[in-house]
Amino acid sequence: MSSLYKLLLQAAFTTKVVDLATLTGACVVALGSSIAGIFTPSDDLAKEVVAASEVSGEKFWRMPLEESYWETMKSGVADMVNTGARQGGSITAALFLKQVYCNGRQRGCYAIGKKSTAIPSHYSRLGYSSAEADTKLKKKICCACPETKKLRDECVVQNGEDKCSKFIEAHKQCLRSEGFNV
Repeated sequence: MSSLYKLLLQAAFTTKVVDLATLTGACVVALGSSIAGIFTPSDDLAKEVVAASEVSGEKFWRMPLEESYWETMKSGVADMVNTGARQGGSITAALFLKQVYCNGRQRGCYAIGKKSTAIPSHYSRLGYSSAEADTKLKKKICCACPETKKLRDECVVQNGEDKCSKFIEAHKQCLRSEGFNV
């Protein structure tokens, strides 16, 4: 997996890499079953995920990447250990992913700690859901420009922000028709 991330990060076309990880379940302990944690060194990426969550109806909360916790993951015989101290488990898991996958590169790297629940919600009639499924559904429904049928980022590059932004209400209507509460 880390080799794939390194290849993606070296590719000229890659602007973001998102890892949807359980982060040891500690994220669910910290935030409960309805909110997913965001770990990123980038303020811009955190804002982008939170903005997308407002449209999709998902709940995300930015978590700290406390670098001092990395000390608990150092090893005398290996590059690093794959788990830190019990406390701050989701933070050390995110630091591990950052170290392995981002390889010192800050641009475009973040992890989202999955949420899971047995409680039905407006986007999961059966309950049992995760940030990964919700975000994929949101991207499929919400991020394609209704006019060009391209992903929103592609549409903005080709047509400009003003042209694509007029479709936000259409995206919300589409989400509502799919049962989302937006």
